[in-house]
Amino acid sequence: MMTKTKKKIASILVAATMLCPMCVASVSAANTTDVAWSMTSSAVDFKYLSASRAKTNSSAVYFRMTGSNSSSYVNVKVLGTNVNPVTSWSQLTNCTVKNGVAKNYAKCNKGTKYSLHSTVYEDGFSRVTLAMRTPSNDTISGVWSADSSGTYNEATYY
Repeated sequence: MMTKTKKKIASILVAATMLCPMCVASVSAANTTDVAWSMTSSAVDFKYLSASRAKTNSSAVYFRMTGSNSSSYVNVKVLGTNVNPVTSWSQLTNCTVKNGVAKNYAKCNKGTKYSLHSTVYEDGFSRVTLAMRTPSNDTISGVWSADSSGTYNEATYY
């Protein structure tokens, strides 16, 4: 026969066992550090960032263009990959989505913080990078993180 004290201890142990997996999951760190990027963009073709970053969860990608010579916006693709550095387009898959629907790219205005949605993590890619195109050939720069720690502006998707 179990005493009341033993029953309480057993209940606490069962509860702790059930919560333990959640504790482990919350310890795994998201890749939320903002990293600076810069490139000479093209008005004709998308150009990708050769440095990919680990994608550790299904959160949106954080993106902001902070500098440009003449462009008020940039078109951005969120690309899944399993390599770093990226050396060819054949290593990349466009994973840009809005509300679960595949999109070609997102339009982001200069100076605005964005949450860019993708299926990189869900499609089994371990890494993410971005490709960009501006309305005219330009030198552009900004910051991004592979995993977003917040919710930012919604881009216009095409």
